Amino acid sequence: MTIAKRPSHPELSNSVREAILASRTEWEESAIALSREIHRVPEIAFQERYASTLVARELEAAGFDVAIGAYGLDTAVEATYGSGDVTVAICAEYDALPGIGHACGHNIIGAAAVGAAIALTAVADRIGLRIKLLGTPAEEHGGGKVIMLDAGAWDDVTFSLMVHGAPGEDVRCLDVRTQAVCRLHIMFQGRPGHTGGPTPSSDNASNAATIGLVALGLLRQHLPDGVRANAFVSEGGQTTNVVPAAAAVRVEVRADTGLTELVRPFQTGNINAWSTAYPGCPGTPDRTNLAGPSRDRSGSPPHGVRYRRRTRSHHHPRRGHPIPGKPTGQSHDRPIVSSAPRESADPIRLRD
Repeated sequence: MTIAKRPSHPELSNSVREAILASRTEWEESAIALSREIHRVPEIAFQERYASTLVARELEAAGFDVAIGAYGLDTAVEATYGSGDVTVAICAEYDALPGIGHACGHNIIGAAAVGAAIALTAVADRIGLRIKLLGTPAEEHGGGKVIMLDAGAWDDVTFSLMVHGAPGEDVRCLDVRTQAVCRLHIMFQGRPGHTGGPTPSSDNASNAATIGLVALGLLRQHLPDGVRANAFVSEGGQTTNVVPAAAAVRVEVRADTGLTELVRPFQTGNINAWSTAYPGCPGTPDRTNLAGPSRDRSGSPPHGVRYRRRTRSHHHPRRGHPIPGKPTGQSHDRPIVSSAPRESADPIRLRD
């Protein structure tokens, strides 16, 4: 890889910063409007057709080459600008949560990414930069980034950026860590019967699911520190006068480390805590996180230090941060992108 010749520091950093800040008048209002419109029409994983169209439209108007339906996903977006030797990928999320909409603020993530990408066009030619915005669907459930990574979305990328809003105190990106997560779908198969009379030959699959939830609740006390487990019954019958012959439980396990070992009993079918407690309704596990477990990951120290240093003078003073390296309890598909092997061994020469 060759690095375009740039003016010396600090002249470069000062002029680049000034140019980017000056460009805000061109995109700030439209970025805020974009965030509000995505928030107004929440769309869940892999169904973000309106949001992806809005994102694509904004970038196309700013001079980007835009494609919707990139990397085999109908709601993924790829938008590129410039032809420099260094390619920065900016991730835009825009999926919502079922039932509660954009409680995780992905409308803000998407709009912030669009604003950042457009702002960089003011300096792309000067610093030899190629901008690549990737609209990544299904972060909440489905691992859109992982699917896109496997399809080659990051093959030509030098480094990747995104920002995630949160309530409360500001958090230094250097201190943020995410937890690994794995999701499972466990089916219980029983035997039906009519509840209008005796049902000695029936096996209530919903009862098995209930015992499973109680067992999981009792198990939480004995899980290692930092491990979180949550579950709910996603299927448990259709009417009160029929003994449910099938039930389903969705389970999510998050951990700082060792997630593979924690979920191995489920993946191998050894779910004795549920099956033996209600032997008439054996449970069958199915790992439904199709992209595989998300990984735990901390931020890039050199990038984090520079990001903090450069943003501190342009925003409100930092109001606090967590203990360095302490996981936030959140999980994300971004770490798999961060930890993916790269063919190029050429380092990026970072400057303050």
